[in-house]
Amino acid sequence: MRLALKLSVTGMMALAFLSLTAVTASAQVEVLEEDGGHCPPVTIVVHTVSGGCDVEYRSERHLQLVAYVPSPVIVSNCNLHFRALIGENGIGYVTAAVLSSETNPPTSPACTRAPCDENGPIGASAMLPWPIHIEENIPDQESIELEFCHRTTASGEGGAGTRCHMHLPFKQYVSHDHEIAGNEEYFCEVAPFPTSYRNVHFINEVPAQQSTADIEIIH
Repeated sequence: MRLALKLSVTGMMALAFLSLTAVTASAQVEVLEEDGGHCPPVTIVVHTVSGGCDVEYRSERHLQLVAYVPSPVIVSNCNLHFRALIGENGIGYVTAAVLSSETNPPTSPACTRAPCDENGPIGASAMLPWPIHIEENIPDQESIELEFCHRTTASGEGGAGTRCHMHLPFKQYVSHDHEIAGNEEYFCEVAPFPTSYRNVHFINEVPAQQSTADIEIIH
């Protein structure tokens, strides 16, 4: 089932759930299913997210995590595949994310990061959800506000994580294919030291995998 994102003509909204950032004002969006049904509100209890419409994206190339200390150093190369639950108001959470090494050809350094999580029984650790927000800051130009959270694989479950908050451009094509960003470098807006991701480029899964949905934007 595809989703439709219809821009509202009323109101401004704030991202109160992004606790590490200043409040961001943007035009409110309305997320609809293809048949006109509304995506349910997204709720979160502790770290369990429910409601919303299920969407899915993957990185087109491996992401390079770069630390400026002070010269740029590539510390990790990871592919990223994620799923998110997004409510009618465009606000939701990434509920599942997989960071993996590029294999064809292999990259150096390899992927040394994993999503932030909690300690739990073996094989049952809980990923900490990442806030996500679909918005329109400029008329007819959508973006996605996303907060990554990752830790080193060496630190193990529950290890200390690093957060990275970004605004990424969002594009839609007639075929309902979508792009998030476009192989560029984006800096973390809030980080303990200058940090960026290079090769940032996500596409939606078409056809959607694992019963997830695609997104369409209607102006």
